[in-house]
Amino acid sequence: MTETIVGQEFQQRPAFVKLPTESLCPHQRMLPEIEKGTSSLPGGTTTMLQLLVVLLFMLILPVISIVWDTVFGTAELMASIGKWFVHWGVGWRLVAAGAHQLFKPSFTAKDIFEIDDPRASKLVLEIGFGNLAIGTTAIASLYFPAWIDGLALAGAIFYALAGIQHVRNRASTRPEIVAMVSDLGIAAILIVYLCWRAA
Repeated sequence: MTETIVGQEFQQRPAFVKLPTESLCPHQRMLPEIEKGTSSLPGGTTTMLQLLVVLLFMLILPVISIVWDTVFGTAELMASIGKWFVHWGVGWRLVAAGAHQLFKPSFTAKDIFEIDDPRASKLVLEIGFGNLAIGTTAIASLYFPAWIDGLALAGAIFYALAGIQHVRNRASTRPEIVAMVSDLGIAAILIVYLCWRAA
């Protein structure tokens, strides 16, 4: 008798209580979409690709190039730092960012700036054009050494201001944190190089 009553009570009990969407935090609101397969957790494959590009162009390739110059004695250490961080860190990094912003502006708008508005894509495209312009010129500095100092200054100003803005925005998403750390890091390296040139 007891088992029957318990079973009846269990059958009559609602499977779940639906809470108002407004009372849920953003991650809780995503759960139904994730279960249906219509959404994904933030910071997936695109974030890993972003991290790979940052590590490649702002650490791995510049360090390899600087070590090559130092070992074979083709340039002084500080001169090599300026040359290769402008070429890889400013040049290829901004070209890669600009190309990604042109083909997928929603990533920059939503995952970095946290602006969930399709109209923001127009602004991201403008940013992409600027990144391509500066990046292409920085890549060419490898063949026009006289451009290195000017592009190091432009890169230092751009990255420093961008990094500071990420700090002011209180970066919370993984893509924005990666952007903030890498921007401030490359800005510091370029400033040290410029101080060496001015000394």
